[in-house]
Amino acid sequence: MNLSKKFVFLGLISIFIITSLTMISFAINEKDYIYQALKLIDEEKNNEAVGELEKALTVIKSKSNLELVNVIFTKEEASGGFGQYNQRENTTFAPGETIFIYF
Repeated sequence: MNLSKKFVFLGLISIFIITSLTMISFAINEKDYIYQALKLIDEEKNNEAVGELEKALTVIKSKSNLELVNVIFTKEEASGGFGQYNQRENTTFAPGETIFIYF
């Protein structure tokens, strides 16, 4: 490998390491937000505590699986407003078939 390629390679490796370390140092988990919220509650700073709890909830949601409840497969795209859909008779689909879901 010639000298310029070595410098580019070492530069990219350095950027990767610095970026990784920076991301780790700024990573705050949900427990930190909750502990901060508890501290603010003790200080009767309820509005600030709500903000910390919302941050904790955002972190928790990002780690959670997506769950769909009350899912209904429909024949076509729902139109006309809330609750207006044609429910599909079965849940068997062919490869490449478009799936419409109302939830």
